[in-house]
Amino acid sequence: MKRCPVYPVLSLLAVLLHTYNCETQEKVFIQQLPHTVSVREGSSLNITCSFSTGESPLGVFFKRRFNKNIAYLSKEGRVSIERDYVERTKISGAMNNFMVTLRHLRGNDTDLYLCEGSMQSPSTLLLIGTGTLVIVTGKYPVQNTVLSPVTVWDPTLFDTVIALSVLLLILTLCIATYLFGKLKKSWVSHQQTQCLQNTVYEGVRMFQNYR
Repeated sequence: MKRCPVYPVLSLLAVLLHTYNCETQEKVFIQQLPHTVSVREGSSLNITCSFSTGESPLGVFFKRRFNKNIAYLSKEGRVSIERDYVERTKISGAMNNFMVTLRHLRGNDTDLYLCEGSMQSPSTLLLIGTGTLVIVTGKYPVQNTVLSPVTVWDPTLFDTVIALSVLLLILTLCIATYLFGKLKKSWVSHQQTQCLQNTVYEGVRMFQNYR
């Protein structure tokens, strides 16, 4: 009985497994949102890391570039946050779809943030997220409160008001006196004219009666 050679069969299996791994690796990835974000110093932001598969990864690192770890999520559900970030970092959600909240951002927090995880399918695959570029700008502008100037009563202003009032009163009296004099003079002139007319009229009437 003729046996089939073993090595070609093993080679074929290796090729099939490699092809399966490549296809799996192409289909499994980590999507990060947002891709780029600019925030003010002192504010907060959210970064989501979503695996394209529903399976839970073996573990996930959330880190800055140059392998500076911020947090680690284990398959058992434990979350470990580095001491420098423990007061400013919050992680919520499922392991294959979680959100990282970074608070009280500083100027030196400007960096590229990555989600890095490993999957077993069937061999261990290392997956790196699409990345989120965070740019931290200056602080929030402080709104200056402009106080209205307080009006202080100036004593000299009071004296000025009194002086102007007296001048106005004197001017009013002068105008009234002048107008009264004009009216009186006009009335006297009118009375004199009336008396003269009456005298002439009486003289003419007496002369006519005498004739």
